[in-house]
Parts: sequence; structure tokens; C-alpha cells
Amino acid sequence: MDIKGSVSGHSAFLSRFTDASELVCVTLLANKEGVDLTNLARKIAAAFDSNKLGTGANDNQLFTYENQFNVEETMARMEEVLKEMGIPVFAKFDHGKNAEETGLKLLPNQVIVFGSPKVGTALMQENPSISIKLPLKISVWEDKNDSVWATFPLMKQMAAGYGMENNPVIGKMQGLLEKIVIEASSIY
Repeated sequence: MDIKGSVSGHSAFLSRFTDASELVCVTLLANKEGVDLTNLARKIAAAFDSNKLGTGANDNQLFTYENQFNVEETMARMEEVLKEMGIPVFAKFDHGKNAEETGLKLLPNQVIVFGSPKVGTALMQENPSISIKLPLKISVWEDKNDSVWATFPLMKQMAAGYGMENNPVIGKMQGLLEKIVIEASSIY
């Protein structure tokens, strides 16, 4: 369970990580507005027990959010959120199914590809090489502990590789991705 927000001059984050054998609560406060403390909270929880509370994801590059639903239901909810927002879905990849078809085994793992051609085109007009990162993608996957995660690139870090980290669209994309993941992954 995550609760986060900002008020003038401050940011707050409360996260409760649950496991059958323990309960960890991480509360973070910052005296700066608009600070996303999600990944820091996950790192602190993982320091307590990385096998149960860590994601295994690169938290310096990825935003990773724990789901309350399985992979398939999270993806269906994500598609519904995107439909309600009028954002087209371009493709879905079911890596688990693809692995199974080749005789390999993989825990449930799916990727959804979506975006706004108008927004993406504007970014590519500024720097065409960013096209390799577009359209947007969210991966939903299950780990060995039966936890389900939604992951996407931290947009400012991704855009920095193209000299676009200060483009105002990048911050809006980050907010959009977080909103989609949180709405699709949580009952709250």
C-alpha cells in the first residue's frame, strides 16, 4: 500500500510492505514539493529483506510499483484505464506465452505499448533519436515470491540520454505513467 502526495514546500510518502512473516512500514518526508519517494522507500524496505521486499529492478532507471492483482488482471485494468483516457494501445506482448511456445518456462510477464502520436511526434521533431524509446511501454511481471510488479522507465533519466530531461512533456509523461500504473494496480 502506498500513499504519497505534496503540499506547498513538502512531499510525503507512506508505504506498507507486507509479507506473511513480517510487516515493514516506511514513511518518508521531504522539505521540497514534488519529490517522488517511491523508489527510495522500496530500497529502504529491501535493505530490511531484499529477498522478500526487493524488486530486482534497477530503481535508478525504473519506476516499479507492486500490484494487488495478477498479471493478466492488471493488464486488463491497464487497457481499460488507457481506453477511458483515449490513449491508443499499439501492441501487447505476452512473454510468458511466447516462452511456453518455445518449450521454455517463464513466470507471467506482459508488456503493453501505447501512446499519443501527437506527443511522441513533437519529441521526435526535437530529437529524432528518441524514437527508439517511443511509444511508451509498461511491463507487468510476477517474481519468484508471487509478487506482481508494474515497471516503466523513469522518464527524466531516459530523456537525459537525449538532452531532453528539461522538456516539460517529459514530466507530464512521468505523471501519466504513474497514474496509469497506480489506477490499474491498486484498489485504492
